[in-house]
Amino acid sequence: MAALSIAARLRKAREMVVTVGGFEFMVRRPTDIEMVDLRGGEIAGEQLLRFLFGWKGVKESDILGDNADPHEVPFNAETAREWLADRPDLYVQITTGLLTAYREHAEELEARLKNSTPGSNPPPPDSIQDRSPTTSG
Repeated sequence: MAALSIAARLRKAREMVVTVGGFEFMVRRPTDIEMVDLRGGEIAGEQLLRFLFGWKGVKESDILGDNADPHEVPFNAETAREWLADRPDLYVQITTGLLTAYREHAEELEARLKNSTPGSNPPPPDSIQDRSPTTSG
């Protein structure tokens, strides 16, 4: 088995399981840049699907109702989109789990920065100098 790339290892470190209603949903915690892209730190609508990559314990009968087969179904992004669109009881709790994980990450990062060696932190944004090339004229 080939070793994971550094990027794959970083993604793997952000993976987590959110358990809701007896189901396990495998999600990846958003990065800081993804949270900026989400504008305001809210995961709404189909944005959740960017971070959902698996599940355990989901049966066909959970998705289609009691008359469907009671066997577990493999994760499928299209099925997840259709099913969760009508299950706010699951969607809201999965999203809450993601946001909680992100907040914990942000708090840990802030604590590490506060406890780091002076001079090792990057300069705050108001002290960054313009290093763009200049033209002489």
